Order: sequence, then structure tokens, then C-alpha cells
Amino acid sequence: MADLWTDAILLEISSKEFKQKDIARSYALAIKSESECRTVDWTKINGAILSRWSMSGLERIKKIAWDILAGKRPAALTGLQTGGGDG
Repeated sequence: MADLWTDAILLEISSKEFKQKDIARSYALAIKSESECRTVDWTKINGAILSRWSMSGLERIKKIAWDILAGKRPAALTGLQTGGGDG
């Protein structure tokens, strides 16, 4: 069975129209789905990010993704519902 999250994120990374913030949103969703017992191939995803950007790009994407999941970035700006309060 194909790993849909990995395939979707790899497709986004390969498309120049997707920026780091877009990848971070998908990265956050993949982290959240993995906590629901779905597998994600982080080696492939991180390798593709490194190939397109750099180590600092990977670190930036991870930070944004974790900020989204922690509710430090408003859901309205990210398009991701993280739970918690209205603000």
C-alpha cells in the first residue's frame, strides 16, 4: 500500500509553486497522521527537502510544522486545525 503522505509531500516538494510554509503545513499534517498509526517515510521527505533547499530549509520547515501543531501559529493562517481555543 502506498504511503499517501510521503507521496503527497514529495510531489509538493518537487513543484516550484509550493514554498517552505506550504511544505511545513503538510509536514505538520503528516506528523499528526503518524500519531494515528499511519507511517510516513521521513527519510525520503527530509532528503527531498535537503535536495531542494538546504539543512537550514529543513530546520525551518520542521520548526514551522511543530509551531503549527503546538498552536503557536494561528490555524486561520496555516489552514490546519490544531484544536485548542479560538485565538
